[in-house]
Amino acid sequence: MIKPDSIKIDFERQRATGLLRVYDFIDHANYIAFIPSLNLSAYASTREEAFKRLFEVIVEDFFSSLTSLPEYKATEELKKLGWSRGKILRKKFESNTFIDRDGILKNFNLAEETEIHDELVTV
Repeated sequence: MIKPDSIKIDFERQRATGLLRVYDFIDHANYIAFIPSLNLSAYASTREEAFKRLFEVIVEDFFSSLTSLPEYKATEELKKLGWSRGKILRKKFESNTFIDRDGILKNFNLAEETEIHDELVTV
């Protein structure tokens, strides 16, 4: 069973941490790093640079914007992306967003033979 993506948000401290599934592949000589549960992606000439850009710029900006919102508004935004809030642990959100290889190929209009890799990353 695939472990769902999860994030923990401390709205008082405006911090977010979590575990996110990242897919990566090559498209038109660029490495793409993609987090389906947040609908965020980045590209670069190397895999390492794509991951660095995704997490140090895109995800950082996303979490910064999210935690600056009022709590109810941030919760609404995450719900739009398919996240649900823990009933007991109110700081924890989980996403059961599932995208398979065919979904990624279709979303990015990739060739059938494109290699796609995935891994869980702690943020």
